[in-house]
Parts: sequence; C-alpha cells; structure tokens
Amino acid sequence: MSIIIEDAGLFSSFQDFGRQGYEHNGVIPGGALDPLAHEIANRLVANDKREATLEMTNNMARIRFTEPTLIALSGGNFKAATEHMKVLPNKLYLMEKGDVLAFTETKRTSRVYLAIGGGFELDEWLGSTSTDFKSQIGGFHGRKLKKRRRDKYET
Repeated sequence: MSIIIEDAGLFSSFQDFGRQGYEHNGVIPGGALDPLAHEIANRLVANDKREATLEMTNNMARIRFTEPTLIALSGGNFKAATEHMKVLPNKLYLMEKGDVLAFTETKRTSRVYLAIGGGFELDEWLGSTSTDFKSQIGGFHGRKLKKRRRDKYET
C-alpha cells in the first residue's frame, strides 16, 4: 500500500526518536522535534511509539491515500480536512481510497506528526529511520520530501 505526496509542504521528513548513543562517532541523534506529539500519533494508530511519523513544519504536505488507511495527527496548531470531513488532532481516522488530506491553516513554527497504522516502509540505520539531513541518511534518502513521491507503508 502507499500514499502519494501531492505537495510536500515547506519542510516534511520522516522522524522517530533518533539515533541515540552514537554521538561519540559523530552521528547526531536527531529525531522528532516534538517527541510527545510523535508518540501520541503513533499510539492512536496502535503503532509502537518508536515507529517513524511524517514530521511536517509550517506549510504542511497534501497527501492522497491509495487504499483505506488508519491515520492520526498530533502536534502544533493546525486545521486539516479531506473532501468529506474535518481532521482534528489526537483522533483516529480512516482515510478511504482517493481521500486527500489537506491543511487549511497552520500556525508559524508548528510541527505536525502524521502516523499511519502499520507504519511507513523505511530503511533503518543505527536503530533509527529518522531523516538525518547532514549525513543524508534515513527517511527519504536523507532529504526532505518532494512533490509527487509515492511512499509505501506496512500493514
């Protein structure tokens, strides 16, 4: 199964709790900037709290769902909706095939976390799938997301 990133937003990347214990090797721990919001989103979809979420900053991504998908959003101040419903923070939602999740309003410096039931299919390095921009590893090849990317997730 997969999602399609129709608009990647200003700065969206996959994050978990980061790579702990490797600082002596020059590896930055990284990870979600709001670990509590990250964990809440994961718990709502019954994922392990360490599963990666999509961390979005300010102008958020617009995402199309290709299959029925359980999601939760947590984090900063935002307003989001599909064509059929409002999507509120800290609640569980079932997205239907073809639904497009869009953010209609966000506050400056907001970070919002999207968790998908079953998690995203990402490569792990040093116990983490977090995007590390400096080392260009994790998440989406160590870079922020790009428009029209299709991301797979596990079920």
